[in-house]
Amino acid sequence: MNEAERSLPYQPLACLGANVVDFTPVGPLVWPDPSGCLVGRFEYADGDTAGTLWLLEHHPAENLVAMNVEVQLEVITYRAGIWEIPSGRLVWEPENTVAMCWSPDGGQIILIRRYYERSPDHPPAILSPLQSEYTSVLEWRTWPEKTLIARCVIQAPTGWFSHAIVSPRGNLAAVVWIEQHCAGYLLVALEERQAHQIQFNAFRTPQNTISGPVFSADGRYLVLTCGSWAASYLTSGQTEIGSVWVYDVDRDVVRKISVEDNLPPGWPFDGRWSGWLSAPEFVTDEEFVVSLPTGSERCFSVS
Repeated sequence: MNEAERSLPYQPLACLGANVVDFTPVGPLVWPDPSGCLVGRFEYADGDTAGTLWLLEHHPAENLVAMNVEVQLEVITYRAGIWEIPSGRLVWEPENTVAMCWSPDGGQIILIRRYYERSPDHPPAILSPLQSEYTSVLEWRTWPEKTLIARCVIQAPTGWFSHAIVSPRGNLAAVVWIEQHCAGYLLVALEERQAHQIQFNAFRTPQNTISGPVFSADGRYLVLTCGSWAASYLTSGQTEIGSVWVYDVDRDVVRKISVEDNLPPGWPFDGRWSGWLSAPEFVTDEEFVVSLPTGSERCFSVS
């Protein structure tokens, strides 16, 4: 499709026009981003925010970063691209792409593309697109040649796709989906130049305040954290502030670990929203640490 024929949410980033200035680094926020992924915002000439820029991943060897732009066009729109650092030059913006990530060696890249086709029986009273009118596709390509290796349709139980990560083994991709009240991920097998979704869709967290997931160095475990909104409304005392979810890839088993902490008097500090735990950071193949909203750090084991 010619770019001029695309509807506004699918136009390239240049469609924002001269009335939008380059993105600027984000300073201290009232609601801080505990993942550290919110790196900048686009602003109109009058200073109003037009959109935000989120870091997806650094290339393991090159001076490149994959980032996701969340911008308000006709509707809130998500698009991903690759930027060169430190120049800030946009290197690649594949059409209809909402997320991307590289393989651990940087020689391959995963794209999550999202296509929209309005249904003939779309209710005229509903102005916004329906979830059923979107089709999501995972593409597996070489990098930097961008040669297609395989592609497959992927489907989440609900919500929209936000980011992806490839196992150190190189044979599995985890694609994260987010909904207003929950979140989770699905798995896609990458084997023998073929890609297909693994029917592991029962996993979901009870809230959407997730960080991660992160693979262990040997690729056996996939771990994410889920914070608790309820902890934001408590003033002090021992309470559950979230959970850690450990998926054993080899055994196809999920384990939940409850996370408790002693909230100090005056919590939450300075009125901050403290719904998130940090993304897990593996220190061994079976142990990882998580930073808590109170400032403390906790070490967990996968077993």
